[in-house]
Amino acid sequence: MRSEGIVCALLLLSTAACGPSEAESSPTPRATATGVPSPTPSPTACPGGTAILPGGKATLSFVERLEAIPIEHTGVMTTQGEAVRGTYLLRPSGEFESCSIVLVELRGLQSQDNPFLGISLPDFNSNGGGHSPETSHRDDTAQGALETRQHPDAIFRPHSISGLAPGQGTSNVVVAGALTLKGVTRDGEWRGTVTRSGGETRVDLKTTVKWSDFELDIPTPPYIIRLEDHATVEIAFSVRE
Repeated sequence: MRSEGIVCALLLLSTAACGPSEAESSPTPRATATGVPSPTPSPTACPGGTAILPGGKATLSFVERLEAIPIEHTGVMTTQGEAVRGTYLLRPSGEFESCSIVLVELRGLQSQDNPFLGISLPDFNSNGGGHSPETSHRDDTAQGALETRQHPDAIFRPHSISGLAPGQGTSNVVVAGALTLKGVTRDGEWRGTVTRSGGETRVDLKTTVKWSDFELDIPTPPYIIRLEDHATVEIAFSVRE
């Protein structure tokens, strides 16, 4: 299943439905795209900061709908391992130092779902408009939509965290920060949990994003599939404190 629309949708760099819920909020537009690629920031930009351990994971989920039949399909793409990295410094006030950063290598995104009802959609990037049943082609199209050669990473800069309780255990938190995709930056809120156990801390966050907020085109074949203008992005990683 490989339409350029599905690919774009898949790429927004993170769940089961593409609609905002009470626990998720869409990013608020803050900056406009410059269209000029910039160097990827260093994942170790915070000297003495807390570093993300290998094994983190980012997930992008979106909903595809057949136009003629009321059937939905959830597309899922993930990247994990060394693809998620970064460091942060958190002040006692709950604000992060400006050097704090989480990077997700988009070139590692891969489809995890099966083709929609076994249907293979046209490749709208190919000259012949051929069909391919392999999700690997969808992944390639997604890389092109996000321009990962010029912008290989999604960049998240956390600004503040609320709800974090001291000591061991799990806290329900809200993290405000800025997400950058393909050179476009938007402010938003991420909701999730922080779990402290022993000397390790697990962070699970999610947010809802709009393709249009990040100026991503989603060309879709209207007679086959319709995609909503939003998807869910999830980030999960651990740190040792």
